[in-house]
Amino acid sequence: MILKQNKDYQNWLSNVKQKIKSAQLRATLSVNSVLLELYWDIGKEVVEKQKNTD
Repeated sequence: MILKQNKDYQNWLSNVKQKIKSAQLRATLSVNSVLLELYWDIGKEVVEKQKNTD
């Protein structure tokens, strides 16, 4: 009985760890997407500023 409980606990813990890793990956992808938008926008502003100063 203890082995089954231990195995159940190990499975549960493994599932929790997988959920955490998955959430971390989604968060990383989301942050990267937002930063990419920011850098693209800043690049656009720099180009516009250069055009206006010529």
